Amino acid sequence: MLLSIAAAALALVIVFLVVSLLCTTAQEFIAGFFSMRARTLEVTLAKMLDDPNRSRLMGRLYDHPLIKSLSPSGRAPSYIPSEQFALAIHDMLSRGRALQVGHVQPVFRILMREVDGDEVEFKKAVAKWFDAGMERAGGWYKRQTQRIVLALGLVIAVAFNIDAIRIADTVARLPPTSHIAVIDEATRIGSQSDKSAAGLKTLDQLGIPFGWSKDYRVAPAGSHRWSWEWSVSWLAALFGWTMTALAASLGSQFWFDLLMRFVNIRAAGVKPSDK
Repeated sequence: MLLSIAAAALALVIVFLVVSLLCTTAQEFIAGFFSMRARTLEVTLAKMLDDPNRSRLMGRLYDHPLIKSLSPSGRAPSYIPSEQFALAIHDMLSRGRALQVGHVQPVFRILMREVDGDEVEFKKAVAKWFDAGMERAGGWYKRQTQRIVLALGLVIAVAFNIDAIRIADTVARLPPTSHIAVIDEATRIGSQSDKSAAGLKTLDQLGIPFGWSKDYRVAPAGSHRWSWEWSVSWLAALFGWTMTALAASLGSQFWFDLLMRFVNIRAAGVKPSDK
């Protein structure tokens, strides 16, 4: 009984790890294709520099050699080190370039007054102010990517018919030899430094049910469409897909760390016997 519960739980962890890896890969592709990091940085700077149209101060900042060199391709940079931002602002101020945009000049004037006109300390203060803004931007970007990963997780769960409820139930009913195989595979994945060792092929090798073949249909064979049995089966599948998507949104690192903890616990104990 305990062996079947452990195998079902570990099978779900492996499944969630695989789906999380697929979601992360897809999300990174989307982020790169749509330049999400660069856009988030640009929006954050526009708010910090009080230049919502991104036409005056933003243009000067992005044209500055220290900032422009961060993206040789000519596209907007995805990341700006705080030290280079502070140097660029200091250079623009020292050259007398117009920073008279909205409330930006008072911000730098306050920072300069706080350090008693010390230019070195002023650059440090600007860098600190920039880092504070980037922390907020990191939070916005993380929430945005979490929503994307959640949506991708639901798409992948439905596309590959990865139903967490059905998987747990099916694995729990497998023979003891299959339970031991699942536990051994979880140990193998958790003992490796590369979490990408898990994939859809792993699920197939362990006999974890997924996909849209006739063996893994949602509704029972012979049930009529829109009947009570048919509707309940699809609602249960939708709940299982949603559970998979929610679990995947926690991130692949979360599930990989969980497997590593299992490996550490098992290393301190005795390997379950085939019996």
